Amino acid sequence: MRSSKFLYLIASLFFFSCETPVNLEVNGTTSTKVIEGWIENGQPAVVMVSNALDYYSTIDMQAILNSVDPTCIVRITDEDGNEEQLTTGFDFSSLYGAIGAAYKSKNIVGEPGKTYHLYVEDTAGNIYTATTTIPAQTVWVDSVKFTNEKPTDTAALARIYFQDRAATYDCYRFFCMLKNVDICYNPISLGTYDDLAFNGKYMNYEIIRSPMSNMSMQSLSQEEQDNYYRMYFKKGDTLYVKSTLTDTATYNFWFPLQVITQVGEFPFLSRNAYPTNIQGKNVVGIWSGYHARYDTLIFE
Repeated sequence: MRSSKFLYLIASLFFFSCETPVNLEVNGTTSTKVIEGWIENGQPAVVMVSNALDYYSTIDMQAILNSVDPTCIVRITDEDGNEEQLTTGFDFSSLYGAIGAAYKSKNIVGEPGKTYHLYVEDTAGNIYTATTTIPAQTVWVDSVKFTNEKPTDTAALARIYFQDRAATYDCYRFFCMLKNVDICYNPISLGTYDDLAFNGKYMNYEIIRSPMSNMSMQSLSQEEQDNYYRMYFKKGDTLYVKSTLTDTATYNFWFPLQVITQVGEFPFLSRNAYPTNIQGKNVVGIWSGYHARYDTLIFE
């Protein structure tokens, strides 16, 4: 058993879909660092660093929180030579950020078309680096609509309509957030794909909401669970939709995870199935650049 000893679970799909990866490893293997970070247009960089959990350990919220590593040196540098060391703080786009353990930039914010370099050094002296570029353009959204057939309908799904560019290879990733239900933008079910099958075409795509977390379901009443896990929308809902173009490395990392979970397979898989763009010894994760646009949809 070589690197297949490292089994990888993305908690964003099962525990917290707000971008929080957790790595599981078999006893006796070398410790693995888990790094996930991103930068998008107009927003600071956000980076999360954690240590792998033992394969045989109990996976609960406390174990996940204990895996966080807030002791690293984390820096980003842009293509103009501007450099900043990130500090830990609160950010509600991730679990670690919700407890004040996400590394964030203050001065450097994302700009379309620019390249950003990530540097992470832990207390053991291990160094990890990665590079990403924010696409110059974002998704050409035509409209976002609820699909209720009549004004009197009290429930509906939602659909996004957009035009793909024929001249470029585009990688898409869609997110949504339901007001008063979600605390952050969660990846839409099957919302990560490239345009190889529809290059240059006008597309529409159903917005299938994914729940943020499965770990709190036992504390919810049946009525609260029904509301928490619903994929449909009802009158009075406000839906926020985040549409992004991203780089190829981000697509290559998230798409296999999306596929394997949708077909119902057990998500403890070799980390080799999810190619990382992070350079370093015994590391998994992704450093992503997103060009995002935001739309608000109200079910009046």
